[in-house]
Amino acid sequence: MNVTIYPKGFIGNSEGLILEVPKEPDTQDFINAARLNKQIETYNNVTASNKAVNDLFITYQSANEFSKSFEFREQVITVALRAFGTSDFNEWCQMQNESPYFTALHAKFISETLDFIRGVPRQTSLLTWASLLDLTHKVNTDKNIEFTVNEYFEKVSDVVQSWFTNETGVSDLVGTLNILFGNQ
Repeated sequence: MNVTIYPKGFIGNSEGLILEVPKEPDTQDFINAARLNKQIETYNNVTASNKAVNDLFITYQSANEFSKSFEFREQVITVALRAFGTSDFNEWCQMQNESPYFTALHAKFISETLDFIRGVPRQTSLLTWASLLDLTHKVNTDKNIEFTVNEYFEKVSDVVQSWFTNETGVSDLVGTLNILFGNQ
């Protein structure tokens, strides 16, 4: 599986232009450099964005007839399944802890998204989440964040299907994909 870190700090299937983003070395970087007699890595690879997700978001925002069609919904499913980079949703969730930018706020976003999929209204709008989440390096309190993924959500395809059952599920899925893997 070829994964990368996207602009908001989430990990997903590598589908975009790779950029190097400066990172501040932490204690573990110094220990590894001394132990392995190597220089400290000062960059993380971050993907600019997933073009398919960006195109989907732009199409949805245009509110044209296609964005309301069955074909568009099929496209949303296809793009979502590919963007996550794995068919195992639990694996994708646990993979997020590998991102040097996955903070407690990122975990809260995923938890709220899972609640939405289960039918609980969002407490924070996607627009607000898009402005709150960024490439802030995690600190010690952010390491190995635990968040609960319902065993009901084993496959990414099951998650996407459940998303679609919500009245505003398509809109929320497109917006969430844009936060996770797009340039929002």
